Amino acid sequence: MIIALMSASGSPGVTTIALGLARTWPNPVVCVDADAVGGSAILAGYFRGFTTPSASVVDLLLSHRAGTLALDVDRCCLSLGEGAWILSGPRSHKQAGSVQDLWGPLAMELGSREDTDVVVDLGRLGMTSFAQSWLNAADVVALVTKSDLPSVAAARQWAGDFSEEMHLHPELGPRGLIVVTPGHPYSASEIAKALEVPVFAQVRGDSRSAAVYSAGAQVKPSRRYQTDLRACGAALREAANTRPGVIHAS
Repeated sequence: MIIALMSASGSPGVTTIALGLARTWPNPVVCVDADAVGGSAILAGYFRGFTTPSASVVDLLLSHRAGTLALDVDRCCLSLGEGAWILSGPRSHKQAGSVQDLWGPLAMELGSREDTDVVVDLGRLGMTSFAQSWLNAADVVALVTKSDLPSVAAARQWAGDFSEEMHLHPELGPRGLIVVTPGHPYSASEIAKALEVPVFAQVRGDSRSAAVYSAGAQVKPSRRYQTDLRACGAALREAANTRPGVIHAS
């Protein structure tokens, strides 16, 4: 199962949600950083710059060209604990462009593993070197947005594309929203109505808990925040199982 997360505007919390989902996922899971901005925000944020992988996505591109991708991908991942791993992304926007040829084969390799799910952080839509291959492979695609007017307005410009994609390509995984900090000021139902896109899940605002995943804060996330993340994951898994011809273990 491949879950793809992305945003239409800056900093709505895609990376935070992706890491939070991985840490609360009930099955073995790999969180892939495919953000075209580069900079390895997860290494600098969650790991606070203290951890460096033994190999990078550029090394995986070389592995793909050598025909050893399936053998080498695991050594590039860092453990998040409890059956979760992270594959850190491009170190720069220039590197993001150089690994475009990797994403399709990597999606095929990780997506074929029956015992492991994948959560992908695609970053912001419309970026040069956006990892489109993950969108095509994903079993479910979620646009992460805050509930304020600028965020909703930015999301709206992509909502029509969602509807058109699903009409032209019904074999694709379902598209929907994850609303962060709902009710500030718009509710999830108001946003769904305005964008004509379903809301998969809501994650309430909790900056202290979110900082655990965005900045490696050494505090325990609140029970409410963790509950929201688990509910979000359950909703995404349920949505993934509605993809035509696809059945995943829950």
